[in-house]
Parts: sequence; structure tokens; C-alpha cells
Amino acid sequence: MSKYDIFFAAQRKAYDMLNSMDKNAGDQALKTHPKNITAPATLIQELPLTPATNLLTFHFGVKSPQGTNVLNNFLIGENDIAVVYGVQLLIGQGALITNRIYRAFGPSVQDNAPYNSELRMQLESNIAVKLVDTLQMRKEDGTKHDQYDGAIVLNPLRTITGRVSTFDIQIVMPDVSTTVFTNNLFVSMRLLCVLGQATM
Repeated sequence: MSKYDIFFAAQRKAYDMLNSMDKNAGDQALKTHPKNITAPATLIQELPLTPATNLLTFHFGVKSPQGTNVLNNFLIGENDIAVVYGVQLLIGQGALITNRIYRAFGPSVQDNAPYNSELRMQLESNIAVKLVDTLQMRKEDGTKHDQYDGAIVLNPLRTITGRVSTFDIQIVMPDVSTTVFTNNLFVSMRLLCVLGQATM
């Protein structure tokens, strides 16, 4: 089975899960209709890569920072529902999103610190995912870029809404306080998901 088949199967499973919410959700729950589902969709949060901290926390809940000309952030709407089936970690090089190049590896050896780290996911007060080795997300293959470079399928599927107060992805890097990173690097954390516009 190819990588594309694996991600397609995960995406289809997420779609089926979201589609079933219309039939199974209670009266008080958020639900969606098949005509309001988008697949694939991506939620993105970016942070600069600097030696100031070894902990990068990407907020995907109500605290999500808006996109700017520097941060290429895609947010979930307050009334939307997303079923997350994968996580993608890319290094972006470029001061602005209009000139940023994304790769699943750093331009220099020291820039690969995010790929020598632990990935954690916190949902509300619970750390739902931990001990994910980010090295499995690194891929350096010459000048070719693949759609799923830097991505892994996440099991089990996680469902979030735009109303969740805490949905964070953390990258816990080793000590980077003395590391000299290439200028204008950003860590791009992407949630691969199936997105539904909710109806009450």
C-alpha cells in the first residue's frame, strides 16, 4: 500500500466519522451535513524557530493566533467541526508567507532540531498524545517535494470544534539555547482533517 493510499484511507475514515455525526448527534450537540463537509482541509499554526525556547506550542483552539503576512495560519471557525487524521511538520524558510519555502527538513543541520524532538497533543487538560518521535516526519529527498512530506497518520482520529478552549500541539526540542539557526525560519504545524460547517 502506498503512502497516498494510507492517507486517503485515513481521510475517508475521518469523512465517514464526521458524516455519521449528523445521524448520531444529540439535539444539544454540534453536527454537520454532508453538503457542508470539506475534505481534505488543513488547519495551520506557525511559530518562528529561535534559540529562545525549546518548547513550541501551537494553539488550535479558541486561542489560535490569526494569520498575518508573517504567520501562515489557517483557523477553524467557531461553529465548525474537524476530524483530524494526520499531523504534518514542515520547516518554512522566508520572512513573509509570500516568499516562504516549506520543506520536511531544515536548510542546515542545526535547523533540524524540530525533527529531533517529541510531539505531544493536549486536548483540554488531558495530554491525549505523547512520545511521538518527530524524526519519522523528516524527509529529505533532493529537490522533490511530496504532498505528504513531514506527515504522519494519527490514530485514533480526534474530533475538535472551534469552541474547544485548549487543543495544543507541542514540540519539545532538546536544549537549543546555544544553537545558531538559519535566519527567517518558521515551524509550520499542520492538522490534516475533514472539516464540517456545523449546524445546530
